[in-house]
Amino acid sequence: MVCCISVSGQDQPIITCVSILEDGTVRIEWTEPTPIANEGYNVWRVDPSGDINVGYALPATTSLEYIEPLIESMPIDYYVVRDGYDGSDALDTASTMFLEFSATIDPSFAGLEWSLPFDPMPNSGEFIIERERENFGMQVIVDGLPTYTTSYEDTLYGACFDLIPFTYRVRYESSQCQSSSDTISDKFRDLRAPPQAQVETISVDPLSESVTINWAPSPSRDIEYYVIQEVSSDDSLFSNLDSVLHPTVEYIYDPQGLEGPYKRTVIAKDTCKNEISYDTIHSTIQLEAIYPPCGEVVNLDWTPYRGWIDGISHYDIKAFIEFSPNPTIIEAGLDPSTTSFDFLAQRNTNYRFFIEAFPENESFSSSTSNGVSILTEYPDRISDFYLSSVSTKENEDIEVILHTPNAPDSTRFELFRAEGSDGFKLVYSIDPPPDTDTIRFVDTDARSNQFVYTYYWDAYDGCNALVGSSNESSSILLNIRTPENNLENQLFWNDYIGWEQGVSSYQILRAEGDDKLFPFDGTPDGVTDWLEDVEDLLFTSGKFCYQVEAVETESSFGGQNVSTSNVSCVTREPLIWIPDAMVYGGFNDVFAPVMSFVDFETYRMEIYNKWGELLFESREIENGWDGTYKGSAVREDFYRYIISVEDGEGKAIIEEGRLYMVRSSN
Repeated sequence: MVCCISVSGQDQPIITCVSILEDGTVRIEWTEPTPIANEGYNVWRVDPSGDINVGYALPATTSLEYIEPLIESMPIDYYVVRDGYDGSDALDTASTMFLEFSATIDPSFAGLEWSLPFDPMPNSGEFIIERERENFGMQVIVDGLPTYTTSYEDTLYGACFDLIPFTYRVRYESSQCQSSSDTISDKFRDLRAPPQAQVETISVDPLSESVTINWAPSPSRDIEYYVIQEVSSDDSLFSNLDSVLHPTVEYIYDPQGLEGPYKRTVIAKDTCKNEISYDTIHSTIQLEAIYPPCGEVVNLDWTPYRGWIDGISHYDIKAFIEFSPNPTIIEAGLDPSTTSFDFLAQRNTNYRFFIEAFPENESFSSSTSNGVSILTEYPDRISDFYLSSVSTKENEDIEVILHTPNAPDSTRFELFRAEGSDGFKLVYSIDPPPDTDTIRFVDTDARSNQFVYTYYWDAYDGCNALVGSSNESSSILLNIRTPENNLENQLFWNDYIGWEQGVSSYQILRAEGDDKLFPFDGTPDGVTDWLEDVEDLLFTSGKFCYQVEAVETESSFGGQNVSTSNVSCVTREPLIWIPDAMVYGGFNDVFAPVMSFVDFETYRMEIYNKWGELLFESREIENGWDGTYKGSAVREDFYRYIISVEDGEGKAIIEEGRLYMVRSSN
């Protein structure tokens, strides 16, 4: 609007407002310039054939109302000048606002267009859109618009069942003007479907299994309710599941045991029951978890989340462990293309697994899958087992004893043996009988007098998985040396290995001949040799047997175990001296051998003359021949003797020779 310029030295009025009143009268208003006595105002309408004076206003008047016959045909421009001036002196023009419907074939909305009352339009003020429904008698303000706006589209909400007449008017309001357009009328009906409600997330509560759908409300002004639809697996069938009134934007329901994934969409309906087809189908994540018998890994597989236009950012795998109220993250940040995962689970633990999907659009909520409960049942496992001893028996078999406290019935044991420096081989397998804490195995194939045998046990649980291995222990191999020209028995053996705290001491057991072994001496831990001087044992059979017992230092398993070696025997070479002459009635008047290290119980001596006649017989070495036969001394001559005896091993020794009998001269 142009303001306050001088024409021909005189101020002219400025139009501030042109309005069409409800009865069709045009009202023109202007500002009063510096008053001049007896000078009124002429109002002119701009016309192509020549401007037309439409009215005269008295001095000091600032408005004029008159009936305009062209009011409904076009916008009309006006200007005001002082009486006596023509249009060239006008400072500006103003127009009626001409309102009309824009061309449209949709009866659901009215398209409005109008002309501007000023050129240029002032920055202040606004356009007010008014609407009146026939027979309702009340004008409704539809909207307010900036001053540069010349069109508007009004949706006719609630005109549901027939074409209904509506009348429109546009008003321009500012601090200087309250201007109205002409009114226009037409018939309309609301057939327009509301914008769709956008489903944000569908999610399953992993504990209660209830399903929750969230959506953003439809922006339509006359939404009445939302319909939750269930979608078939192939997306071909849609059935109404339930409905909720606007402005509700969440729906929770119990699927009552039906298995997912749950595919749903939400339809918005307005008060005229108009609706549009679904926007996007959202589908929950369906998780399956498998824990095979005796497994250690839980296999997780799930269907991908469907529905987010921007896609999935990532998946997290979570679980409630041992009924904890708070979930634990099992694996985070999985690629959105991932739909399976193998989880190494703790044994005999309760898990309830679920998957959480996160959208790329961070304004949306995440979605959780159904929960799957898994108890990772696993057979009890033996916690401690101990190879308590490896002992050689009297028959040279080796007994291996395993201590198995509180071994579950499902436990299986395998025994491995190494002969000498050879590698280990499986020699025995056993499922222990119930209610026992000891397993005994007798190795009848061992050559315990020749080799050292090393053993260990492997324990397997009820799923045939290796629990662990026991300590390794070796048999004790005892050897004896008897150096020539030395009346000593030298014992040496390998150190016993395998006990938790080692060997406390070694005990020497000894026996003469076939007597029973008895404890005889000992050595401290680490001493694996022993020496016995047998010079004082010349009048024994010469057979000596020994055995070594290793005594354990008390361990955490309690008690002291004992491991025995093989029984090793040695037979000393017999020492025999036989005289070749005797003197009857002299110093050497009894004929008898001198023997050591023989079995005196087997002794026998016979004396024959040269004709083969038996003169003397004795079974006791102390009973020698005195040179008589039937009470009379035999004559001086050669006589034959036969002496037989057995050594400590039962080997027969026969000595034959000639004895010369000398008669004493005394």
